[in-house]
Amino acid sequence: MVTSLVFNQYENLQLLPRYFGPYRITRRLSDVTYEAQSMEVNSRRRSQKHVVHVLRLKQYFDPNKQLDDVGAHSIPRRPVTKSQTRLQRDSDSS
Repeated sequence: MVTSLVFNQYENLQLLPRYFGPYRITRRLSDVTYEAQSMEVNSRRRSQKHVVHVLRLKQYFDPNKQLDDVGAHSIPRRPVTKSQTRLQRDSDSS
């Protein structure tokens, strides 16, 4: 049983989000089609299973499991010169 989480893609609706989901892949039907079920708890979509082409799927990454953001101290506020880059690299190595 395949249990990947993915997003599904809307079909050519200009002002809507490009993907919706997440969906759980429940079964592989062929090399390019999968059966997917919604992960929403209280939804009519939850009981429905959708057959989706692989080109309309995008892998889901749980935001709670993502790496922390880069701290503000490491983002330069203005352009950095070569000499500043060299000084920073030298101070990091020692």
